[in-house]
Order: sequence, then structure tokens, then C-alpha cells
Amino acid sequence: MDKPKLNFRFHNPNSEENFVRLLISVCMETCKVKADEAISADLLNKNEETAATDADKKE
Repeated sequence: MDKPKLNFRFHNPNSEENFVRLLISVCMETCKVKADEAISADLLNKNEETAATDADKKE
């Protein structure tokens, strides 16, 4: 016997503007750790490249 298709309905009492702000803040909080790690890794990589370039210039 086939299962009936689920039908979800959400009631959002917030205005569209408030909903978007809330959604963005949730996404930012969720991704903050990954973003911080990515930024730190990129800065570390750039610092290493700069140090290597400076060492090459001194030689």
C-alpha cells in the first residue's frame, strides 16, 4: 500500500522583513565556525606565501 504524500504547512506570524532577518541571523550563526576557520586558514596561507616571497627576495 502506498504511503500518502506528506503535506506541511507553516504559519509565520512575522513580517517578511523580520523573517528574512531571522533566517539570515540563523544561517550566520550556523556557519560562523566554518567561516572563521576558512578565514583563518586563508590568512595563514597568505602569511606563509608572503614569508616565502620575502625569503626569496633576500637571497
